[in-house]
Amino acid sequence: MPLSIRCPHCRATFSLPERLQENQVRCPNCRQISEIQVTLTSPSDEPGDAIPVEGPPTVLAEDKEGLQSRPDQLGAPVPVYEDDLARRVQRSMVRIVKPRRSPVPWIVLGGVGIVALAGLCLIVAFVPFSGSYRPPDTRAAHKEEGRSKEGFAKDMAEGKMEAVPPVMFPAPPPTPALAVIQRFPGSASPGNSVLLSRDGLHVFTGNQNVIIQWEKGTGNEVRRYLGHTADAGPTALTPDGKRLLSTGRDNTVRLWDLKTGQEIRQFRHPGALWASAVSADGVHVATAGEDKAIRLYGVQTGLLVRQFEGQPAVVVCLAFSPHSRRLVSGAQDRGFWLWDVKTGKEVRRYQSPLPLRVVRFSPDGRQLLLGGENGLLALWDLDKDRQVRRFLGHQDIVCGLAFTSDGRHIVSGSHDGTVRLWETASGKELAHCRDGGGACNRVAVGHDGRYLLVNGCQSGVPKLLQLPPAAWPK
Repeated sequence: MPLSIRCPHCRATFSLPERLQENQVRCPNCRQISEIQVTLTSPSDEPGDAIPVEGPPTVLAEDKEGLQSRPDQLGAPVPVYEDDLARRVQRSMVRIVKPRRSPVPWIVLGGVGIVALAGLCLIVAFVPFSGSYRPPDTRAAHKEEGRSKEGFAKDMAEGKMEAVPPVMFPAPPPTPALAVIQRFPGSASPGNSVLLSRDGLHVFTGNQNVIIQWEKGTGNEVRRYLGHTADAGPTALTPDGKRLLSTGRDNTVRLWDLKTGQEIRQFRHPGALWASAVSADGVHVATAGEDKAIRLYGVQTGLLVRQFEGQPAVVVCLAFSPHSRRLVSGAQDRGFWLWDVKTGKEVRRYQSPLPLRVVRFSPDGRQLLLGGENGLLALWDLDKDRQVRRFLGHQDIVCGLAFTSDGRHIVSGSHDGTVRLWETASGKELAHCRDGGGACNRVAVGHDGRYLLVNGCQSGVPKLLQLPPAAWPK
């Protein structure tokens, strides 16, 4: 009958194969190799001659007649011994001479260890710059403690938890809709920026290469500003409210006199112009484009003051701090830089979790609001050097952002066709607007914090919305 042995590694029992190579056998369970020596002994009490086996057990010639064959369950022939031969080999003995370990498991374990170490190094290198630390998942604790979905949403907004699939929790109740109180049909090209005057009496839009000034209450056209040779939109008003700056796809930023409608001067960026910003004090205007350089001009003189260099990718968004001493730039490679306006030197560089489209300073200048692809809307703390809050709700690119004047609320516009109002401290959505017209990508909040101006990138019909009284500055 076939002989069986027990593996010294995994203690599994298995039968010897029909042929042995160099007295070695591989366990079919753990795949380890052992070197063996097999001897057949006589069934009698007297010691018999030991027969070394290098292959299957040796069968004498006169015993071959007792060897039969029968199919097993798989149909393969299995040797069967008659009783007399079985009695002769029932005391068969297998002795392990020298176990040999296969090097394959050690190679596999070594490779797994190297991959794990490399992943740990990447995590350690990535966390300090991106701030994308994933907090521990406390969903089980919430479930055990019977926390409500409101409590879960609060922890998620404060950065303690990550978003979970909607199948785990019911969808939040719909927020109130923002009321549309006025429209300006045909007054703006799709995707152009819009602007509200500081006194709240006028609206500025860009229709192709013309900047148009409107009276907010009546919707009457006040004045047209002509000079751009390509699509253009209003950028900012000077602090005294007497001059307007506009940015066009003709690679220029132009300064206008609001009283006469005449162009005062222009600032031309070499190459394609992708982004522009005006300082809060009205002293400087910054431009950036495909050449990856940021240029700072004097508004009063029109001369180049300095150039910021070192950003390795194309700059797509710019913003000045409220005190005008810092400039932030966002690039296509997810990086965003903080610059010193006076010296032109880099202060700090950061890494966004997703590609950016727009960036805004908070009114106190201590936080940044980031908007970008895949619904990215995040609040970044400059003192802590990390992301402190995510605003979850948008399903597509976010490219319109604005703070209210007191910083307590945020307005965002997205390509998913919605404009949303958020509470800055909690990240809770307070209201929304889905008024058709396709994607909404430009938003502007009035200085009084009561009105919101929106323009879409498909409809090109600016809409004036009223914010709820709870969101008005106190």
